[in-house]
Amino acid sequence: MGKNIFSTIVPKLYKCAPKYLKLYYQNILFHDLSFFISSAEKIYFTHVCVKSDDGSNVSVEKIVEIAIKAEKITFCRRSTVTSKTMKELLKIPNFLKIDKFSMLYIPEDFDIETFYNYMKKNKTTKFWLRFENQISEAYKNRIETIVDEIIATKKFDYQPPFIFISGPDHERYETLRKIYFSPLNF
Repeated sequence: MGKNIFSTIVPKLYKCAPKYLKLYYQNILFHDLSFFISSAEKIYFTHVCVKSDDGSNVSVEKIVEIAIKAEKITFCRRSTVTSKTMKELLKIPNFLKIDKFSMLYIPEDFDIETFYNYMKKNKTTKFWLRFENQISEAYKNRIETIVDEIIATKKFDYQPPFIFISGPDHERYETLRKIYFSPLNF
């Protein structure tokens, strides 16, 4: 199957209203995606590149904005994340209602401070974040500090996220994974 197969079948499926939208290894026009994503409750993109009509990449927040019924969203690779992504996501009403939001292979451009400030107040969304392997030591150290703070917390008044960076400290991330999957203790 080609990377543009989705766009070729859109005219045949324009009346479709899927609840689950899983796409792998596709280049999709934003216009075409808008026909399907508004009804989807569970969205999973792996190596999906969403393009605007002018050929530029569409950001994660623009995709989330039109995913008005989404309960779970996963972006795995090739998603356009910028320094503005988190701030823009927080402006989208339906983003604040999502049950689970996952991004994998996040670049260092992601505003970890805005995420961290929101995370400490977030009672709704379970976040699963995995960062790219190639991040600076300073960025890596900041993520490790956040992870250590989460692990040190005895009683959560927010949804604890799972945050992963590659490295030798698997025990730290196993502890965080257990916290992520444990029942809430607000």
